[in-house]
Amino acid sequence: MFIGDHGKVIELRHIRWLIGGTMLVTVAAILAAAVLFGLNQKLSYANRKLRRSLETSQADMKKVRQQTDLLMAQLALAEVKASDAARKASEPEADSREAIVEPQQTVTPEPPANTPPPTVASNPPGPKPAANLSAQPKPAGPKPTEPKQAEAKQGEPAPRTMTAEVPQDPVMVEIDNLQLTRPDGTGVLNLEFKLRNVSPRPRRIEGRVIAILKGDDLPASEWVTFPRMKLVDGRPSEKNGYRFAINNWRTMRLKTNFSGPLERYNLAEIYVFSSEGQIWLREAEPVTAH
Repeated sequence: MFIGDHGKVIELRHIRWLIGGTMLVTVAAILAAAVLFGLNQKLSYANRKLRRSLETSQADMKKVRQQTDLLMAQLALAEVKASDAARKASEPEADSREAIVEPQQTVTPEPPANTPPPTVASNPPGPKPAANLSAQPKPAGPKPTEPKQAEAKQGEPAPRTMTAEVPQDPVMVEIDNLQLTRPDGTGVLNLEFKLRNVSPRPRRIEGRVIAILKGDDLPASEWVTFPRMKLVDGRPSEKNGYRFAINNWRTMRLKTNFSGPLERYNLAEIYVFSSEGQIWLREAEPVTAH
């Protein structure tokens, strides 16, 4: 109980129960906050672990795709080399069939008109001489076997010389460090990433880049493109994107006007084309606006 200003006694009944109930509610609230905090930390750790696993899986997929492209290029190069080797091996055989060597004939020149014929003994000792070794020299002209060969080859098609074109090394590119930002108070959306040239034999390449900002539950009509263009079946209808020329890597900065909410957009799909329109890369990366 308490004593008032004028000496009156003020009784507070059940004050013990009131203080006890208040303390109990406070302890229960503290325990509930501690449990919720622990669950939040556990879920955050699991989320970070899953995100790291996703990034690792995407990196492994990139490596496997690059190794597959490299093996396909090496297989094509090996096929070309094998066809060249087979063609070179078959050429000497064809030449050996065409080059027919005839035995040479021994021609004895005819003696002059005023020279008396030689006197031959009736029975000379030793081996008998040849009956007649003298022959008239053959007139100059094609050999008798050449017309036959020409007739035999007349019906056959002329041999064709195959020139194998060795394909160039494939162009391989990749992207990383993707960031989506929109400065406060502006309606400009910035998409920034690094474009790397990871070809087996890097050389200077030129091409164009197109990006599409998507969402899990968004229709294609609400997707945002960099630069602005129409989409056909969810793909760019044009290949006139942002131009680039790189040797090793370059930071690409894409911009477009957009003032709507960004919470629904969580995926950026990047297209990389060559200057002739050949697609080098099509990859979707998770993105969060900052």
